[in-house]
Amino acid sequence: MKKFNKKLINTIYICIVIFILINIYILLKKNNNIKENFKLTRNKYIIITTSLIEKNFEERKIEYIKGITSVLNRCKDNNYIIIIVENNGKRETFLDEFNIPVLYTNNNNLDTENKGVKELHDVLECIDNFNIQDEDFIIKMTGRYFLNEKSLFFDICDRINNTEYDTVIKYGWWEKPSSIKINDCITGLIGLKCKYIKKINRSKDNKDPIEWEWAKITIPINDDKVKIIDNLGIYIKPANDYLSYILI
Repeated sequence: MKKFNKKLINTIYICIVIFILINIYILLKKNNNIKENFKLTRNKYIIITTSLIEKNFEERKIEYIKGITSVLNRCKDNNYIIIIVENNGKRETFLDEFNIPVLYTNNNNLDTENKGVKELHDVLECIDNFNIQDEDFIIKMTGRYFLNEKSLFFDICDRINNTEYDTVIKYGWWEKPSSIKINDCITGLIGLKCKYIKKINRSKDNKDPIEWEWAKITIPINDDKVKIIDNLGIYIKPANDYLSYILI
């Protein structure tokens, strides 16, 4: 009888151990799936903004082709989802020839004189149309600008998922960058988690420079999550009357 009881106890013990091991395996598998799913949903987007207006169309076309091509050459092998947005209505344009998604909006007809607000609405429509998630990282680039061969900004963004950064930003004016947070920044090339972009002031009545609004939304972000740089590695035209590009 004692022998039988001992055998029964051993059997029960073995069953308990097996049960525990099975549950540990299920738990580990579940955690790994969660991690994998997180990796799959934490995407990196580049939204290239364009506006094909009649004024200086051929000149702007050349600029857009150069700018978009520079992004494709730099980023096509670095796991970015690249989107072009254009705000003068659905139609066929040369932008379709890049063989990447193009979203046509009607935001150039918004009742506002603030071009930056129109551009922001373009970015927000991309977020809605492409189901971009709050934790996804979005790079907004003005399509008429083009990248230098070496871009510190994209060197950082290439590995953004291995960092704690919620934004990569150049504060201040193009001639006078700031090493600390201020209510001004360069929006020709800027990176920010989607959830913050959705909070930027989009009011059509806003007459302030849109650069102020992008900068303001980053001020509350913890400093260790903000990567401030003073060299983006992009050629810009700060105003339409500039005859040549400036590297910033």
